[in-house]
Amino acid sequence: MGTRGGPVELVRASTEAELAALRRLYALYLHDLSAHTTHYELDGDARWRPDYLEDMLPRADCHCLLIEAGGKPAGFALVTVKPFPQMAADADVGMAEFFVAQPYRRRGIGRAAALEALRRFPGAWTVEELVGNEAAVAFWRDVIAEATGGRYTEHEPTGEIVQRFAI
Repeated sequence: MGTRGGPVELVRASTEAELAALRRLYALYLHDLSAHTTHYELDGDARWRPDYLEDMLPRADCHCLLIEAGGKPAGFALVTVKPFPQMAADADVGMAEFFVAQPYRRRGIGRAAALEALRRFPGAWTVEELVGNEAAVAFWRDVIAEATGGRYTEHEPTGEIVQRFAI
């Protein structure tokens, strides 16, 4: 996949260097999320809590994918599949977390990576965004509409917008 940031690839994080990059990017992601929720906060050692990444990394039902642009880490997608415990009962796949670092935004990198992730895991999907995170909501509405030809449902339970669709 090519974009204004060079070719975009989704790479399963498995080497020490890839896992270290994922951990650094995850901290940036939690920093960004903290602008939209009080769920995340810094502890006494300046680490974001809660941090779910370490629980997700060893799970077979969680695919931890680095987004690389031009050969450099630019973000990540954490894709969960059944029987991941926090998934909706009627979903096969969920986008647990998705992040593109600031320097790589608005260059087509996130769109290319998100579309590739959706195509890579066919089935009944759920994607959720925090209500106040307007950029994420707009991004996912556009990406999902492109991937599905506009065939998706959306509802707003407490504090989240949830899209459901099939790929």
